[in-house]
Amino acid sequence: MPSLSGAQLDTVHCEASSTIIGETKSLSSQSSQGTGNILSGPEGETDTMSSQSSQSTLPEKEISIWLDEKEEQHAKRQTLNDTVSTLTDGRVSPLLSILNTEWDDISSTQQKYYTRKAREIFAATLSVVSSGQEEVLWESLRRESMLENEGTVTKKRKYFDVKSDLIDALIKAHNQAQSWQTKRQILSLFANDFSRLELQKMIPGLSKWRIDQARNHATETGKGQPILEKPIYRGKNRKRKSWALFRLHFKT
Repeated sequence: MPSLSGAQLDTVHCEASSTIIGETKSLSSQSSQGTGNILSGPEGETDTMSSQSSQSTLPEKEISIWLDEKEEQHAKRQTLNDTVSTLTDGRVSPLLSILNTEWDDISSTQQKYYTRKAREIFAATLSVVSSGQEEVLWESLRRESMLENEGTVTKKRKYFDVKSDLIDALIKAHNQAQSWQTKRQILSLFANDFSRLELQKMIPGLSKWRIDQARNHATETGKGQPILEKPIYRGKNRKRKSWALFRLHFKT
């Protein structure tokens, strides 16, 4: 399978997220006419749920603000990926997601991922700023207060209100999903925007393992994106059959 460029990955990610949000918006605007499609799983199954009320339409302003924030992050991440790709001649893989929750609240796997990506990005930048003296400049930077900016640090802003209709619709879609693959795909859309405790309050019975899996999905595959199944090649069986036919031919 041909590999995708950073720009193509970002495009797929954005389209997948917009598609799921669009389907969720459509779900919430339905009246009591029956059921509506939420999300098709990777194996083709379609998860459905009943509309709760004709008054459950999602606020257009809320959806617009959320999408605007996501688009802004997407644009900045794409710019960063394009720049790093240029500086490294494509040797560094693109950053697939942005960390929107507390560092101590993510799994060790995610911490290793973001640490590796930050190291790659820093190295690419230092190679341009001080070619051949990257280590010296890095040691100098480590002695400085890196995040100091006019004495203030901007507090992270969440994209969701826990009690918003948008989150409520996504949670209902998650709960109605029949397979874990689909649940993980939906949960990956907002798992990084809340702490584990908040997520477990929002979805009773949600395990730490499932939260970590959804966050890893957002990091490694992309938010809301399906996991592409790899084809299975049965090379050993083919060799055995060929050898059996070869022996049979010479016996006759």
